[in-house]
Amino acid sequence: MTQMKKSLAEVETLSCCDKFSPSALFEDWKVVEALVRDRVIVLDQWERVGRPSFVACDNMKGSGPPVRGDGLTGQPDGTGPVR
Repeated sequence: MTQMKKSLAEVETLSCCDKFSPSALFEDWKVVEALVRDRVIVLDQWERVGRPSFVACDNMKGSGPPVRGDGLTGQPDGTGPVR
């Protein structure tokens, strides 16, 4: 994604030229460009907070999903699903 961010900046000026807009690819390009822009926003936010990552449990003998009310799922007080 980081490379796509750099590449998007490089091709922005090319995609705005008058020769490209009548192209059959122009509408598809606009869809791709919007998708990349949305993902770049998410990337920027993730980088801004220090690139946090999620840690998975490595206990292969686990007892399954946490039980409701144990404080691990749902509402912060463990009372049920988040709505």
